[in-house]
This record gives sequence, C-alpha cells and structure tokens, in this order.
Amino acid sequence: MALNLAAIATITGLSAVHVNSGTAIGTLLGTPVANTVHKLNSLYVANTTTVLTADVYITRSAVLGYICKTLSVAANTTTVVITKDSPIYMEPGDVLFVVGSATGLVFTVSYETLA
Repeated sequence: MALNLAAIATITGLSAVHVNSGTAIGTLLGTPVANTVHKLNSLYVANTTTVLTADVYITRSAVLGYICKTLSVAANTTTVVITKDSPIYMEPGDVLFVVGSATGLVFTVSYETLA
C-alpha cells in the first residue's frame, strides 16, 4: 500500500554506493520497510575506466522497471540518471538493482526515507 505523502512524520536523508564487480547484478538500495517509501532524488553512474554500459532498474512484484537500459557511460566521466526534478518513489517490496558491462562503474544514489 502506498504511503499518504500528506501524512509524513519523518524525512531522513541518506545515500548508498555500489562499486560494480564484473557483470554481476548489485543491489544498490533494498526495499523500504512497512509504512515507508524511499524517494530517489539523484542517481549517478561514474566510470573509472574505458567506455562501459549500465542498467538500472527497480523490481516490483517480480516485474523489472528499467530506469535506464544499456546506458553508455563515457570513459572517466559521470552520468546523471535521476535528478531531484523528477524523483522516483520506491514502495515496500521494491528493490533498486544496478548492472554494469564490466568492472569500473560506481553507482551512487541520494534518497530520502519518508515515514
């Protein structure tokens, strides 16, 4: 069940980082606990090596919701995937996953937990 945003009692600002290891799927942000949501304010993908690609997606009820698919990240640059101007809300049960084409990507998300 979605949280009524008009009834928010607490807002906690947090961040999470995942360093990509090969082509393994990484959990960047786990599911919100009951009666909370995660508001994703920003997501950055930094590339520390040659040109690589990245996938970012949320699972909800075993359905993949891609935020980006095969996003090309130039060598030694950072790409912005999510901005505060267009946030994404994660409900309980949702999980944020990241995948890179090879070692060298660093995923960083800034988010708020709303309760």
